[in-house]
Formats: sequence, C-alpha cells, structure tokens
Amino acid sequence: MSDAMRAETVFVGDERIEAYVARLAADLRVLRQASGVLTVCTYETETADIEGSAKGPDGWFAVTRAAVYVDHPQHAPFGHTLNIDFADPARGPAARVAVELTEEAALALVAAIQRALATAPAGLASATAPV
Repeated sequence: MSDAMRAETVFVGDERIEAYVARLAADLRVLRQASGVLTVCTYETETADIEGSAKGPDGWFAVTRAAVYVDHPQHAPFGHTLNIDFADPARGPAARVAVELTEEAALALVAAIQRALATAPAGLASATAPV
C-alpha cells in the first residue's frame, strides 16, 4: 500500500466497513457549497482509548475507544456536528453508541465534565480507585 493510502474503519448506520481511503495530499479537503457559505469537511478523527460503559439497544457493554470528528450528522438537523462514537471495536458495530452535538453543545459538555471532576475528590472516578 502506498503512503497515499491507508486503511480506515468507518461506520454507516450500524454497519462496520473496512475501507481504503486515498489521501492525495496532507492538506486534502473536500469542499461543499451549502446555503451560499463555503464549508470544509476535514475528515480528521481524534481517537482515545477509554475505559467505561455505554448502554445500547441490547443493554450495557464496555467501551474501549472513542472517536471524535466533525462531519455531516446522520440525524441531527444541522449541516455539521461534532460526532462522538463510543465503541468496543472488538465486539463489532453492535457495540457502538453515537452522539451528534453542535459546537456549542460540545463545548458545554466539555465544561460540565471539567466542573463535575473538579467538584469530586481527586481520583474518585479513576480506574485505580477502590471499588
């Protein structure tokens, strides 16, 4: 595989698709005309290994990976949203919960998380805290 190609796992609805995506240049952007305003989809994804649980249609499951990206939403009534996929990739697409947030909602969520952690005793919600 050339340096301009890389494997990506993408989700379409609940289907996991392994795809090879061409990267023509490091600064490749897809431009779209919407409502007279030029918008840019970066397709940049930030990922984090996480430890936690999520509740899906079949009940609770462990989540081990979070993917965060700005893209067109599947459901939210906006042109673009900050999307977060909480998943356990080893269990396949059924072990995934997706969230689509406006920029304002995402920033409010970050602030609320920081406030909640700041008001709790240090380490209380840590993976190393006693159960």
